[in-house]
Amino acid sequence: MAIEITTTPTIKKIPLIITMGVVICVILGIIVGGSHLYFTLTLKKISEEIKEKEESAMSLTQAIFQKEAEIIPIKNKIADFGTLINEHKSPFGVFEIIERNTLPTVWFSQLDFSSAEMQVSLSGNTESFETLEQQIAVFKKETMFQSINLSSVAISEESGVDFGIQFIFQPIIFDPKI
Repeated sequence: MAIEITTTPTIKKIPLIITMGVVICVILGIIVGGSHLYFTLTLKKISEEIKEKEESAMSLTQAIFQKEAEIIPIKNKIADFGTLINEHKSPFGVFEIIERNTLPTVWFSQLDFSSAEMQVSLSGNTESFETLEQQIAVFKKETMFQSINLSSVAISEESGVDFGIQFIFQPIIFDPKI
């Protein structure tokens, strides 16, 4: 009979502090790994959303530039029209002054108007030379006339005196605000 001696391995107990440290490290590792995975996925999702919004913004920017390109010619036309309106010379003041200063016995039969030269040529008829002289005197009193020129005088076959007269007006008369 033989005696056998067997040695049983003894398990050394790991101190509790080390076990808890390892467990805490594993838990922290899982938390850090999970957080890293979560933030990586979230970052990808946010990056994709940013790209989509940038593409959308680019298309909107292009649409804005296209609309601006369409609006610029219209804006220029409006500005040109505004300039035209502001520089427009109105002949209404001319007619009002002629009407206001015409004697009742004088009739005008033809009118030629040139706003560029600020000139009006009138042909008319009156009953006598005396009335024509009175009419010219009335016109000379008007301050809006720069110059008055009696261009023609003839005795009418029908009755009275035919005449032609030219006026050059002060530039202010063509201002539409008067």
